[in-house]
Amino acid sequence: MRVEFKELRRRRTECSVELRKQKRDDEMMKRRNVDLSEQFESEESSNEQNIDTSTKGAQPKLSIEEAVRILQNNPTVPQMQTCFESMRRLLSRSKNPPIDEVISSGLVIAFVQALSVPDEKIQFEAAWCITNIVSGTSEQTMAVVTHGAVTPLIQLCYSKNRALAEQAMWALANVIGDSAQLRDHAIECGAIAALETIIQKTDELSTDFIRTLAWTYSNMCRHKKPCLSVDYLRRLAPGIIKLLSQDDKVARQDACWALSYLTDGSDEQIKVASDANSLAHLIPLIKSGNDAEVAPAIRVFGNFATGNDCLTQMVIDAGILSLIKDVVHNAKSQSIQKECCWMMSNILAGTQSQIQSLLNARLLPVIFTALRDGDFRSKFEASWAVSNLAHGGSAAQIMELCSEEYVTVLCNLLKLPNADFVCNLLDTLLAMLRNVQNLYPDKLKQIEDWIEGCEGLDKLEELQGNENARIYETSYRIIEEFFADEQDDNEEDVRENDAIEF
Repeated sequence: MRVEFKELRRRRTECSVELRKQKRDDEMMKRRNVDLSEQFESEESSNEQNIDTSTKGAQPKLSIEEAVRILQNNPTVPQMQTCFESMRRLLSRSKNPPIDEVISSGLVIAFVQALSVPDEKIQFEAAWCITNIVSGTSEQTMAVVTHGAVTPLIQLCYSKNRALAEQAMWALANVIGDSAQLRDHAIECGAIAALETIIQKTDELSTDFIRTLAWTYSNMCRHKKPCLSVDYLRRLAPGIIKLLSQDDKVARQDACWALSYLTDGSDEQIKVASDANSLAHLIPLIKSGNDAEVAPAIRVFGNFATGNDCLTQMVIDAGILSLIKDVVHNAKSQSIQKECCWMMSNILAGTQSQIQSLLNARLLPVIFTALRDGDFRSKFEASWAVSNLAHGGSAAQIMELCSEEYVTVLCNLLKLPNADFVCNLLDTLLAMLRNVQNLYPDKLKQIEDWIEGCEGLDKLEELQGNENARIYETSYRIIEEFFADEQDDNEEDVRENDAIEF
């Protein structure tokens, strides 16, 4: 039975893309700024004579209604500073920020207009207010975007005042993270050009700014419906690679997720990453032992392995196979074991030379350990790995499956209630038995005995009553081709017993 290539080498779908949630804020597409720092230094805002004496030394606590009234009556610069700072404090509350109330009041228009006021304090407070509004729902985000916030936010990303530029980028990242539609709107307004400029200045940026930058790249690559064009991905790739080399592990982590999103698609997308020599930059992350960095890095390697044989060979040439055993052993997360099995399943869907590379790295025991002891997600990916080996390997490679331990693992798992999983195991057993029958017939009886000895034959007989047609057909073929004599003997015993009992 020949399985088509498209069935062997599998890209991620909505079902298989699930990762156990990492303990990190980065997994979220949007972030609120709840840091209540009291000071924002700029030449203008630090000049006390520009601040009303009524607000000196005190935190402004205007209500939404009071802020609206002041802003509608030709306010002075100090009054605007007070209004926007008050609204920023309200919107930065850790619990129940009044986002809808602020939107209903009409203040969003004032925030957007304030982004263009020639006062950095006002611009900063307005950008912070917008950041927290667009950290909310899509409807709340659209309430800001429809008033034209994106273009002035992008312009502020170029500001020489780094705190202001970072806050503007934070707001922009929230907009981009909302949806593919708003991502594309931001690109039309010049977002990628801003990223290309700022990424050249990482030596001048704070760690927090670099983290915000990396997270913006991640959101830019995240959405899949539709994906970014390859031309845009080519513009983003150099920045992502640069961020992978940052000293800060949080920035590296987000950059690696950006790369995983970029490579989650067509061969043309993956080639963008290969042209940037991305895999070489991931090996240090794999070796770090930090699950938060290892998980997205393994995902990138797995995405490469879904590609054509040339892209799959890049995975092998990068040296990842020699690291997998330690990665799985040291990982605290079962998700990493699952990701490794998924990657290996796609390598085993490659050429026989690529299959041999995996076998030479002694990774078959890692796959069977996952199959026997892993959670179901790991078991499922491991089942694809052994099935691909059984269908695409040479006769000698398929013989690597023929041990009593492996046969026992396969048979013991036939009782699990997942049709695709059981089909993979049955396909593996059938391909293995046929291979032995054709090329090593003297070993066939031993394998049949192993299957009977672990009660595998009993399970195969039970599966003939399964309502899934493929399970029924494959289990029937195995019994018919290799255990027909035993079944005939059992039927004869039944007839003899029936004859005795009158």
